Amino acid sequence: MNALMQEMSDRALRLGVPFSVQLDLTYRCNEQCVHCYLDHDDHGEMTTAEIKDLLREMAEAGVVILTLSGGEIFLRKDFFEILECARTYLLASS
Repeated sequence: MNALMQEMSDRALRLGVPFSVQLDLTYRCNEQCVHCYLDHDDHGEMTTAEIKDLLREMAEAGVVILTLSGGEIFLRKDFFEILECARTYLLASS
């Protein structure tokens, strides 16, 4: 990690601010990759509204880095709506 990222991470830790978050949007996947760490059983998914609320809370908390991941995130029909919401909230909070 370079010096700037380390300094930002250390400061976030001191302030109790979540620096980086990985949000798994789904467990669903149309592949069976041998290296995948997820089981692909149906664990249910958060609704679009729930995810948008969570993104707003993350922005308010000061999240700097957001990784959208999961199974195959493009299987969510609302993926681009979620992505636009993440951009709006997290860029507005910076």
